[in-house]
Amino acid sequence: MTTNCNCSLTPELFIEPTLDPVPLLKHFQISCAVFWGFNRNIDISRYNSIKDCVDKFLDVHKEFLFEQNYVDLLIFFEKHRSDYHIHNMNIEDLKNTDSTIYVCRHSGTNEIINK
Repeated sequence: MTTNCNCSLTPELFIEPTLDPVPLLKHFQISCAVFWGFNRNIDISRYNSIKDCVDKFLDVHKEFLFEQNYVDLLIFFEKHRSDYHIHNMNIEDLKNTDSTIYVCRHSGTNEIINK
């Protein structure tokens, strides 16, 4: 018995659907004597910790300083990067807030102001 099949002999391309999370944009702003006011919207949907969210925001800030050729500010920023943090929030608070998220640095601030 013969069957008439019009099937293609080449396998079809299977594209697996992506499981990218829905973007979760949050407004971050630096709060320190040197960089106060720098702000960006950051998609935090892929992050599971406050540290990861802060690191992403600080990476964006570093990229901005580099692109603008702010060499001295970039050096200063890298020296003090580990001082930046968020107060009184856990990751769920961060994901559920509609307020600006302030990333602050206050370690050694007085020495900068007085120079």
